Amino acid sequence: MTGWTAWWIFDLVVLLVVVPVVVFLLVRMLLAALKLERASNELAASGGFFASQFEGVEQLARTRTLVREVSTDLERYGRALDDLR
Repeated sequence: MTGWTAWWIFDLVVLLVVVPVVVFLLVRMLLAALKLERASNELAASGGFFASQFEGVEQLARTRTLVREVSTDLERYGRALDDLR
């Protein structure tokens, strides 16, 4: 076997084995990237929906203050009713 024959055999092995494996792996990677893009687009779309559900969060501190005030007033009212008995 001459040097050129070995070279051609090596070229055929690369062409028939390595190239299809590389193409297969690249296609799988591309499909995974497209799936990830689709999932991230769905997440971005649903993220806008969830953001609108939290519009009243800044009012929670005020609600907590009002509940404390009502609780104090209710306690005072209960004591006043006990004094009337």
